[in-house]
Amino acid sequence: MALSPTRVVGAVASRWGGDDIKFGVLRPSAVDDGDGVRSAMNQMSRVLESPQSSLRTALTSMEQHLANEDKELSQQKKRLEILEMQLAAAVASCDSCESPSAMEVANALEDEGDIKAAAALCRYVVSHRESAYGARDPRAQEALRKLASLTHDSGDVKAAEPMYRELLSAFASTLGEKHQTTLRAMVDLAMAVRDLGDLEQAELLLRDALYGQLQLHGRRHRATLGTIGNLADVLREQGRFEDATAMFGSNLAIAVDALGMPHMTTLVLGAKAARLRHESATSAGHAEEARQAVEQMQTVVQAMEQALGPKHPQALKYTAVLAAMR
Repeated sequence: MALSPTRVVGAVASRWGGDDIKFGVLRPSAVDDGDGVRSAMNQMSRVLESPQSSLRTALTSMEQHLANEDKELSQQKKRLEILEMQLAAAVASCDSCESPSAMEVANALEDEGDIKAAAALCRYVVSHRESAYGARDPRAQEALRKLASLTHDSGDVKAAEPMYRELLSAFASTLGEKHQTTLRAMVDLAMAVRDLGDLEQAELLLRDALYGQLQLHGRRHRATLGTIGNLADVLREQGRFEDATAMFGSNLAIAVDALGMPHMTTLVLGAKAARLRHESATSAGHAEEARQAVEQMQTVVQAMEQALGPKHPQALKYTAVLAAMR
């Protein structure tokens, strides 16, 4: 590996960041005036007079630094080769049924925390499939839905919202307004609209979705229960605590019975119910009720961490909510 002067200086500087002399290079602050120059030259002379100590130590440190850098570059190169192989397989799978599919790779990248790479892959699939088969291609729509979700979760709600609208329009046209996929797209759009601050439109969308899900699935289905929780949350955010409490009704008990306590839908419903209880009690000045709501949220968060893992997005979200409630 060629060692440029800049790299040598940078390597030594990283080890001897506190010294005025960095392998014979003066810091700018050391040459501001005549006294500074003389002081720096004296220090350099002392370093050069003892090459067995300072310089050799610096060179050894530099060699170790570069060796570690080479090792890191080698590891990054191997990971890049793996990702290139995965991408090649993903691209090939766009036109075949072979596994792994492009979306499986995108999901794996998301699980690794590489949201940008997952989004880039989804964007490529959307472009490739739409160019080849049109915007209504099912795989293009699947990739667009994943891209919208990744974009939304990363905090860019403004960019995600038009994707959700496009999907809702496409699903309603091809599958029908009451199809479960269309209703799910309606809920996704409602959540984006809510995050943009339009609570009234979010409520209308969620009520329409809930009406369709009740007809299609009944009250005990996870999609229906999830939408009930989302609608109650929107009502809570509007300060309509009584309406939100009525919306929850017995649905948390239904979720526990139908899905089980460890199910994510049940856990999220429990967290939303605890948050509603706390805000309602706090608003009414009921300190004891608010304290009990904090305990309820703590129990739910612990169950989330056990069932989903402490780094799961929902566990992290409601851990932060719990901290704010205390």
